[in-house]
Amino acid sequence: MTAFITKLDESVPRDIRAAVEGTLLGWLRLRRFQINMAFPSLTTAARHLDLMPSVLASQFLQLEQDIGTQLFHRSVRHAPQRPTARAATLLHDLEDSQVESLMQNALGSRLDPLPAADAVDFATVVVDGERAALTVLHTHAPPPQRLSIPSPLHPLLSHLLNQSDEETSVSRIHTATGMPFTTVYKQIKRLEAAGWVTSRLETHAERPAAARRRTFYSLTPAAHQAAATTTEVPRR
Repeated sequence: MTAFITKLDESVPRDIRAAVEGTLLGWLRLRRFQINMAFPSLTTAARHLDLMPSVLASQFLQLEQDIGTQLFHRSVRHAPQRPTARAATLLHDLEDSQVESLMQNALGSRLDPLPAADAVDFATVVVDGERAALTVLHTHAPPPQRLSIPSPLHPLLSHLLNQSDEETSVSRIHTATGMPFTTVYKQIKRLEAAGWVTSRLETHAERPAAARRRTFYSLTPAAHQAAATTTEVPRR
């Protein structure tokens, strides 16, 4: 029963200590949360772990209660589940070598391996095709080690990277990529919702005679950071 009273060194991140101290199952829940967030939905993660989705959901609810915050947004059609900013930091901390060693010692043979890339790719395709595969970026969290960017977004991201020092608009993207206006608009909104771009409305002072103001888009700091640290961001 020592697991109930064991205190971790304060060098271990606070949220990990909150999840582990005072419980026998904290490390198990953390590992399953790691595995879950590699998949597009809780259902596909549960299938990979050979568990009922309700069991996994109950464990994550307890994990959220222990840490004291929501950890992820559930998947919806055409949008995968995604971690909150706090959870993105937690996932990063779980990759630390000291934390990995503590988890290994605690779980032993019960330590489930992280899923292989092909298992995640297959689950993503099965759930909702390519449109379900866009990685969410958070400004105040390190970029994920592995990004998922559906191929229909490649021309748009390439254009944004080429225009990284200035703003762009839907009409400019249409001219540069040949993508239909409606497609550009839908995809740029997907990127904005996932933390890849920000938008601003043109002011009257910029074009006083214009009947309608344009919306300009630019890459977020998180997108710039992801582009600088991975080869998975498409470039021309």
